[in-house]
Amino acid sequence: MGLRKKYINSTLVSKTCSKCHKTYPRDEEHFYRRQHHSRKDTYKYSADCIRCDNERMKKWRVNHKEQKKQSDLKYVKSERGYFKALHYSMNRSNKGNLIKDFDEFMDCWKRQKEKYGEYCPYYPHIKLTRIKGQDIKKQILIYLLIDLLIVCHMLKVI
Repeated sequence: MGLRKKYINSTLVSKTCSKCHKTYPRDEEHFYRRQHHSRKDTYKYSADCIRCDNERMKKWRVNHKEQKKQSDLKYVKSERGYFKALHYSMNRSNKGNLIKDFDEFMDCWKRQKEKYGEYCPYYPHIKLTRIKGQDIKKQILIYLLIDLLIVCHMLKVI
């Protein structure tokens, strides 16, 4: 850094919430912050304080239950959302898990998908599915997929 003193704008020390009009210190404890779109190492703080933003989101969730349910379902049906939920359930399992990192889990799946496509490596006539349901065959395919990914991870076969 140069010899010049860094200019600190005194108006940037505090920030006023646009909803409740209370003044708080400009920090992550009172306002959500995000990366500035064009400046490196600079952050922008939201216009609403965290308390007001949480109230707004709570009202939105109550008024848009069906829309929230549909968007959650859409995410779980996507490949990333499905595997995110699968990895989360594996980590919560009391049976143990060899793959701790989600990125490692997805990497295993991508390698298997590149080599075998959507089909099972051991039973090539079975197409692996990402559809969750009550059908016992679908549940078996889900558990088969988990087992295959773990075995492939252990052996580094794929």
